[in-house]
Amino acid sequence: MPGEEAISQLTHGDLDVVIANRSARALPAGVTFDLLRDVPFVCVVSTGSPLAARPSLAVEDLDGTPLVCLEEGVAPAEMHDVQAAVLLATKRSPVMFCASELIGATMATAGLGAAVMPDDVCPDVAGSVRVPMPDIPTVPFGIYRMKRGASEPVRAFVACARERFGVARASA
Repeated sequence: MPGEEAISQLTHGDLDVVIANRSARALPAGVTFDLLRDVPFVCVVSTGSPLAARPSLAVEDLDGTPLVCLEEGVAPAEMHDVQAAVLLATKRSPVMFCASELIGATMATAGLGAAVMPDDVCPDVAGSVRVPMPDIPTVPFGIYRMKRGASEPVRAFVACARERFGVARASA
């Protein structure tokens, strides 16, 4: 879930919407989440990596490949859960940690390893390739808002976002 402060501001009426990834945690009373899209995970590698030519990758395909992971607290908990699962499945892989998605993608582009991250946070770095990882669950992305009492501009924004992303209704 986005920062507790943002959700608290939403429930207290200080914010009208919060646009973020959906957390597995329960929504506070009165809050709904409108799904806009499911964000797939990708593996970022350099164009010279043997993995770059693959149409997709499974976690097991990374075994033995150096991994670039984000430091704890840099990414949402759900991304750390995926990183942990990748680390457990690739026990022969050396691991490096970095402080941002940009640094991780740059390290992967330089040939130092492979970085697994949601496609929507993956920066465009010349010389890198994003290889889909369809076996990793997607990350729901959308709009947190109060179920009742939304202003006309908020209702119009949510309707426009739903139309743009092809979503018919609230998911929770």
